[in-house]
Amino acid sequence: MIIDELSYLKMDREKESIFFQIIRQRYEKHSLIITTNLPMGRWDEVFTGQLAATAILDRLVHHCHVLSITGDSFRVKGENYQREKRTLHKEKEDQ
Repeated sequence: MIIDELSYLKMDREKESIFFQIIRQRYEKHSLIITTNLPMGRWDEVFTGQLAATAILDRLVHHCHVLSITGDSFRVKGENYQREKRTLHKEKEDQ
């Protein structure tokens, strides 16, 4: 299962409960990939509080591999590339 951009929306208690059940049921049985731009220390911003974030993280980090990617996202890189390309094209037209 892949959960992309966990921090996109803050969870209410009902969504948090469902998410916790998914994590609990998959714990030590199935693979799970979660992407987010929030460090684990700020996951209480996604859930209703520190207690919920800790309970979920406790199960997730027990057997996990954390990959931390730094730098611009591919979307930002792509937009910057397109912007530079348009600028160069315009400069050539103006000459």
